[in-house]
Amino acid sequence: MDAIAIIGAIVAATVAGWLSPGPNMVAVMSASLTNGRPHGIAVGIGITVGNLFWLILALSGATLLFELFPTAVTMLKLVGASYLIWLGAKSLKSAASSKGDLKLSVVADTGLRASAKTGAIVALTNPKAALFFGSVFATFVPADASLVFLVVIAVICSLQSAVQHAVTAAVFSTKPAVRFFSEFQRWINGIFGLLFVGMGASVAVSTMRTQ
Repeated sequence: MDAIAIIGAIVAATVAGWLSPGPNMVAVMSASLTNGRPHGIAVGIGITVGNLFWLILALSGATLLFELFPTAVTMLKLVGASYLIWLGAKSLKSAASSKGDLKLSVVADTGLRASAKTGAIVALTNPKAALFFGSVFATFVPADASLVFLVVIAVICSLQSAVQHAVTAAVFSTKPAVRFFSEFQRWINGIFGLLFVGMGASVAVSTMRTQ
């Protein structure tokens, strides 16, 4: 495969991963609906930074450490599961509240830095990102790829991640979406809470079963 074909295949695989709903997308959706587009984009930037860490590990071949230190990976997965459950509990608490304001759910309106931190934590406690990048790169990137080419891939994937999450934030912060949220706020917060708790519980259970 030539360079363009390799990059095209990686971009396509990354788009497919983005379109498969998971903790990253749910976090951006929730922040966008509850606190607006800037917070959704900030969460997306945090996720992009976290994913860049896993991407660099994958490109450097450091994901082999996962096979050498499975206990560390297990602990990281459990930490990530606990964080998702905590986010879900916050949303469920908001759903049970009688307040009518929109500043509820995952990200409190304490500044964009806090939103970005939330996104980074969600990404950094999700080692599946490293496994995803590792499998994609192992499939498409030749072993003799130059450092420049690897850097180009890292830059493209990071820009793509930021754009994709910005699109998610834009869609879920439109007037119709916000209007819908304002009408069904408690139900939507409850759904986000159940999604986060469900994803966290699923990760925890699957991790414990593999032990």
